[in-house]
Amino acid sequence: MRKLTVWTGWAMALGVMVGAPNLGWSAEPAARAPLKSSETANTTEVSLVRYHQATTVVRERTDGRRFASFEAEPSLLSQGSALVFEIYSVAPTGVVPRWRCVALHDAADCLGTPVKVAYLPRDEKMVLKATLVPVSEVPEQTVALAKR
Repeated sequence: MRKLTVWTGWAMALGVMVGAPNLGWSAEPAARAPLKSSETANTTEVSLVRYHQATTVVRERTDGRRFASFEAEPSLLSQGSALVFEIYSVAPTGVVPRWRCVALHDAADCLGTPVKVAYLPRDEKMVLKATLVPVSEVPEQTVALAKR
């Protein structure tokens, strides 16, 4: 069983350290709870068990968001397997394919750095679809590009 962790948003924590030793204040910040816990962070763990079984991660559009962002931790693929990632935008008028990548060695080949896709004016959400396929089913021209 392959596990793939896909990050679909940003967890941000800010810390400010103010110190004035001449006033008797400590330069060490007081311990406090994080602004956003890892349990509520916008991450999804995906398990890819068999070929041709698609797994999806949905990123709902929220006010003020102009992009949906997806990234994955490194996760090696079995020899002879390829991982096809596709991002679609979903609007009331239909579904539009926006991005596609084929990973031959590692999930990070495609999502190692964040992939940001801009929302179109009427988009309601973005859907990342990951499908494990045998490398023999990937078109030869795609394999040639992926090996570069």
